[in-house]
Amino acid sequence: GAASAAAAAAGGAASPAKSLPAAAGSVAPPPLSSSPPQPAATASQSGPTGDVLLGSGAPASQGAPGDGIVEDQHFLDVADYVGKLKGRLDKLSSATSALVKHAQLTGSVLMEFARVVVDLDETEAKAKAVFESGSNGVEWTNAAKLFASASGPANLQAAAVTAAFGEPLDGAVALTQACVSACDARKAIVDHYNRLCKQIERLDQKAAAMGVPEPGPRREEKQKLELAASDTRIARTQAMGRYDKCRQHMEHELVWFHEELARTMGAALKDLVVAQGASAGQAAHACAGHFEELRAMLRSAPAALV
Repeated sequence: GAASAAAAAAGGAASPAKSLPAAAGSVAPPPLSSSPPQPAATASQSGPTGDVLLGSGAPASQGAPGDGIVEDQHFLDVADYVGKLKGRLDKLSSATSALVKHAQLTGSVLMEFARVVVDLDETEAKAKAVFESGSNGVEWTNAAKLFASASGPANLQAAAVTAAFGEPLDGAVALTQACVSACDARKAIVDHYNRLCKQIERLDQKAAAMGVPEPGPRREEKQKLELAASDTRIARTQAMGRYDKCRQHMEHELVWFHEELARTMGAALKDLVVAQGASAGQAAHACAGHFEELRAMLRSAPAALV
């Protein structure tokens, strides 16, 4: 769907149905229900071939030449919404990446701490041998096992967040970026079409100002102007074809885009909550056995401390 939207905006001939996934193929996306009703085209709203150029009936004097294209407010609102949505998803992706890095760093720090504790155990064993001490000393090895066990769930949590939320979020970001690119490409087509309209208007004015010149250089110059205007009109007709195709594809796919984004992100959030709960359970289970000796010692505290 992302590739189809971008290709359609550039004037490609790909069918919009090819971009829909199998899950969405059973229900054809309806037309955009939020589009305002379009008024009948007037003479000032039609191009040289009778195509309606103004989606909302706005006068062409609002920034476009007399037969140019003025996008309706609905499309402008959609383009603005998609652009802001892309920014929010980028922030969410950055926050998710930070969460994964935090879990990975936590696991590595716990393992490093366990290695340091093991070194302390070896040092204390040497000291006890030198001083012939009969005390049990500190249980450094048990402490090292505790921190090593705690590092496993942190690493599993990082992997779970990546699989359950990070990867679907990356897909949503790519899909939204394709939609933003499609809107930008459509705007570029409109700008190109309006530039051609202004160019045709200038060429026609120059040719009309020359009147009917006598045979000679001035007549040849006028013929060149008329030929350039004719070529520009052909290019304008081709640009209108690309614009119509782009508009049809976007109206078909924008509804699917929003539904697919909501479905994907909803499922990803649900999986993330499940993964976080599972990670917490794994952490509690991994560390549970290492506190039994401490609990036993507290249950039989020396009489002097009672």
